[in-house]
Amino acid sequence: LSYGGDTFPLPLPEPPVEVKGKPYIVIHDGWDNAFELDCNRPTKAIPFEFWVALVTALKETYPGYSVVQIGGKKGEDVPNVDINFRGKIGFAKAISVLKGAALHIDSESGLVHFASALGVRSVVLFGPTNINWFGYGNNINIPPASCGNCWWSTKDWMDRCPAGYGVPVCTAHSVERVISDLSEAIR
Repeated sequence: LSYGGDTFPLPLPEPPVEVKGKPYIVIHDGWDNAFELDCNRPTKAIPFEFWVALVTALKETYPGYSVVQIGGKKGEDVPNVDINFRGKIGFAKAISVLKGAALHIDSESGLVHFASALGVRSVVLFGPTNINWFGYGNNINIPPASCGNCWWSTKDWMDRCPAGYGVPVCTAHSVERVISDLSEAIR
């Protein structure tokens, strides 16, 4: 098979009217629904407080853009987003929202792969997963400030930090850095 690049044409429904023709940034606080976890948030989840602070910073820095949250059952509703579709629309409709985004901000998740297939640039906050393996060249791939790349180093790496931290230090990202790094990515 020949490699044709990261993009792939996907048949999608029309996006919801709330986002049609409007500039917006998509965020996603979520993770794989198939993983059976003992904890509330897996080790690869970015701390919820980060998402709250990021939404505030996005709205202050980019007032012309709405902040839209998508996702399924896993994750939490981030306060102060302009539109929250998390758990309210089906997967195909969520992907159609993603397709119209100026930018997607997420941890390393399946939605990052869909964004790449749609030609939508992402800011990806890496933690325990390998940035060299999962990072797309078109994205802004932000490595962890410390630790990281411990995925599958233990059987329960998604439940418990292999280094023993209650909250994995590899998921502690700077809102200021993300705002700085994404300035060149808004399309």
